[in-house]
Amino acid sequence: MCETLSVAGTTIAGWPGVEVYGSNGDGTFRRLHGWDWSTTAHWHYQVATFDTGSYWVPASTHPPRSWEPTTLITGDRPVDSRGVNPSGTEYRPSGLYLWIPAIPRGYTTGRTNNRVQCNAPQHPPNLLNTAAAPVPDAAMDSAHQRLDLILAEPEPLRAAADGTKFIDSDGLISFINLSTSLVKDNAEFKTGTAVFDKMANFFSTLRIKVFTALANGKIKPLQDDAPPTDQWSPAVTHYMQFLLQEAGGLTDYSLTRETYSDTQYLAEFSTAFIKTVFDAVMVPSSIISGVTGFISGVSDTLRHSWDDRTRTYSVALLGQCHEAVQENTDPDKPIYRYFPKLKYYYLSVSAHQTEFTTPCSKLQQITFDFNYEYYVTGVSAAVLDETSAEHQKFLAYLDKAQAVNYQDAQQKLDMILDGTVSASPVAPHGLGAFNVDLRAYPLVQANRSRRLTLA
Repeated sequence: MCETLSVAGTTIAGWPGVEVYGSNGDGTFRRLHGWDWSTTAHWHYQVATFDTGSYWVPASTHPPRSWEPTTLITGDRPVDSRGVNPSGTEYRPSGLYLWIPAIPRGYTTGRTNNRVQCNAPQHPPNLLNTAAAPVPDAAMDSAHQRLDLILAEPEPLRAAADGTKFIDSDGLISFINLSTSLVKDNAEFKTGTAVFDKMANFFSTLRIKVFTALANGKIKPLQDDAPPTDQWSPAVTHYMQFLLQEAGGLTDYSLTRETYSDTQYLAEFSTAFIKTVFDAVMVPSSIISGVTGFISGVSDTLRHSWDDRTRTYSVALLGQCHEAVQENTDPDKPIYRYFPKLKYYYLSVSAHQTEFTTPCSKLQQITFDFNYEYYVTGVSAAVLDETSAEHQKFLAYLDKAQAVNYQDAQQKLDMILDGTVSASPVAPHGLGAFNVDLRAYPLVQANRSRRLTLA
């Protein structure tokens, strides 16, 4: 439950003690003094309450340019007419929160039956960014407690136990590592790659034990997740993603469920595949053959592992994407920041998808028809700093779980895209979804290098 208020921003700005705070993307916040208050009435949602006041987020179906980047408002329960953003068209400025000590007399508030999903400050302004704020350690303690419950589960007795981490008759997981040449020489890139490698091992190591703990009730599925039927069920992956976020290594995330259907040549699908996984403006033609071979290898493994065509088969892909995102808007003097993303794709392949499980050539048209979801999140800026306490704590958490190495999996793709940069931050998976300040991330370069663009 939270309160709602429909007034102009300039009205709120005139109330006593009102302040504006922006997220730094690492759990800390800064006060903003130049916020451009709106002049027309629109909704505001309460997101955190304290004895001395509360934090609110502004909402609009047509957000002004000054709000960019923006985030689509979602509630912590299924949306209905009494929830936040009932029509599904309201946006909020990403990572921005209004501190209101008290609402003056004469203004009427409403009430919702859910709350806005966001990383609102967990303390009033006088305790922000101080040693008095215990939330990060408390969250890490909770993450360790959950991990201990999972690690206590016995390992199932199976033949070729390590192999079952990556493939069985119900599904398989593949790994992809794409990097832009603009970041590969940065010290932070080496740190980011090491962190990603440990996260890939985390997903490989824990999958069966998380499924077992969920199945026997030691832990419960996340809200809105159905109980898992096997280790590849979305509920298993979602819980592992939740653990990594709770441990402080990941930012806010974007989760999308779609149906993908298209008829293409395999080489064309390979290009579209890379553009999806890596938010690339252009894809170098030199890597297409390698990507085509990777996709063919996945389909070949699927063909030999799918033992019962009456059931759907799960194909999971864990991608680490080491991207260069432009911070400014100057086309002649771009400033790039290293912003690594974790992307997890879950595809459900049905029995009629026979073309994907049949050997084919690059020139043969095949139909790709999947139900899938993809989860995209960024790595927290603090985790990229090897000297930070956050980095040390997160790596210790990952090391605690590691038992196998994802490099032992059959399907892997590791490529560097020469000169390629990511699409702009307003792309479908732009920075607004992650609640981060790009300025907190490592600087890649201040001068223009080769950039692939359409003629």
